[in-house]
Amino acid sequence: MECHSRKITQVDGCAITMDLRGHGDSDWSHGGDYELSDFSEDVAFLIDTLEIQPSLVGASLGGLVGICLEGRYSSGSFSSSAR
Repeated sequence: MECHSRKITQVDGCAITMDLRGHGDSDWSHGGDYELSDFSEDVAFLIDTLEIQPSLVGASLGGLVGICLEGRYSSGSFSSSAR
């Protein structure tokens, strides 16, 4: 993410990163498994709370979350790069 952050700030942008539930430094709920929709709802909550029109970058699971979000928002609400 560091290389993307440098490029984003060069065009007067801001990079926001988050750990998905059960990944990175976030807690894992012992109540059950997470669904892809749980992750996309978390990211959607962040987008809505911050009232931003982001460009999403995701690899592997993050890419799948980005694809799920494309169906949630109207065309042109954000750009994504899923790999």
